[in-house]
Amino acid sequence: MGTRESTPRASGGSARIILSAALVCPWLAYDQWETTVPNFMRAEGPPLVLYRLLWTLNAGLILAAQPFFSRLVQWIPRVGAQLLWGNGLFVLAFGTLALFHGYWAYVTEMRLATLGERET
Repeated sequence: MGTRESTPRASGGSARIILSAALVCPWLAYDQWETTVPNFMRAEGPPLVLYRLLWTLNAGLILAAQPFFSRLVQWIPRVGAQLLWGNGLFVLAFGTLALFHGYWAYVTEMRLATLGERET
């Protein structure tokens, strides 16, 4: 009789918990991004025109990045890896927000968060 090697796998219950946590974390981050960052940014003093431009640039990024994300799904076919990548971009966006201020820093942070959101 041959022996069969098995790799440890998460049980159905723990896999659901891990997946749920992987989905809740970016949702909480995005919720913070939607509510806290605009208030913080407006308190920093950029004019309303620049704030509107930030959202316009973000919309352009979403449209321009669609082909990239279609290919990314082929490069990273596992959903778990996509969630990790997206969560990593969220962490990078918030880390950048904590360290850098100014309009172009906000543009960079918004782009990182948008890319992270798209991947999660």
